[in-house]
Amino acid sequence: MHLRDYLSETSQSQAAFGQKLQPPVSASKVNHWLEGRRRVSLLEALQVLQLSDGKVSLQELADMYRQAEEVRHVA
Repeated sequence: MHLRDYLSETSQSQAAFGQKLQPPVSASKVNHWLEGRRRVSLLEALQVLQLSDGKVSLQELADMYRQAEEVRHVA
């Protein structure tokens, strides 16, 4: 499941979700992940996996950046 879909399904804002991570991250950082402008670190990805009860996979988090990178190279 894409992180954006998970946040929508659970009615969580980017800011609220970011605050659950340790250390907390800003809504802006979560938005950068969703837009593929920033990679999710391994530590952050493991926390997202845990917070989402496995619904957002590590592969999905990695693919968010990779897919955006492919679009940037095509454009």
